[in-house]
Amino acid sequence: MTTITTDFPAEEVYRRIHDFLGEAGQIARSRQYEISTMKKPDNSPVSDVDYQISKLMQNRFADILALPEHELLDEEGFDLGENGFDFERPLPDYLWVLDPIGGTSAYINGLPMYGIYCGVLYKGMPWIGAVYLPGMHELFIHDGSESCYMRSAYTAAKVSAPVKSQTKEFSEFAMIYGETTDYDGHGRYLMTPHTVGISFCYPLIGRGIGAVTDCKLWDIVGAWPMFAAAGMALRNIETGEPLERLHAEAFTPNLRLRTAHILSTEDNFELLRQRLHRRS
Repeated sequence: MTTITTDFPAEEVYRRIHDFLGEAGQIARSRQYEISTMKKPDNSPVSDVDYQISKLMQNRFADILALPEHELLDEEGFDLGENGFDFERPLPDYLWVLDPIGGTSAYINGLPMYGIYCGVLYKGMPWIGAVYLPGMHELFIHDGSESCYMRSAYTAAKVSAPVKSQTKEFSEFAMIYGETTDYDGHGRYLMTPHTVGISFCYPLIGRGIGAVTDCKLWDIVGAWPMFAAAGMALRNIETGEPLERLHAEAFTPNLRLRTAHILSTEDNFELLRQRLHRRS
């Protein structure tokens, strides 16, 4: 992963994202069984908790987001408009990206497999990010140079460990996480965990070997700097080209990946691709 040097303090961004996620996670847990749900224009579900966490983000980071080089892209609080994201417009130096509840279907059904994803792109490249799984009290966070996994996060029993470079070898029993309807796996080892946060972060600590996805930008940004630092990448399933920055060739105007991508190490990419097949 390319080391990014910025003129904005990474320590402050890291600390404030960490603290925000603790507060947002408490809201998500406490409200899970007393929520109001509705449909978005694309018929996907959203809850009032999504909007509550979005508002919390806007309030907690109001001073930073007021700066001209900072902009927030919030899944539930940003209107892409009829024409979608304007890739012709220069990106802000710091693009903050939030998915207030990733895995909304699981969340509104009382399941713990949901997450809160928050990250910052610097000039379109992954810089700082975090994925918090409040239902399982697990936090994955990257401070701009190093990544950390926390079990029992935000509790007195918290246990932290660095996320190391991944060298797990492919085997016939290796678990792949699936987050696309276009591809299926050969055998029994393609799992759909209901939230992309699990698909992207669990392979970083040896729980599975990779993932296949065609998700949207706000699903990616929280985990992006972590898997990049661990020697993994999202690679185009057709060309093998790694995703290294936000650009129009990789994303549609509604910020979905144009083509399914495989998350893996370089050595495992072709092995995982051979296990997948396009659904007819």
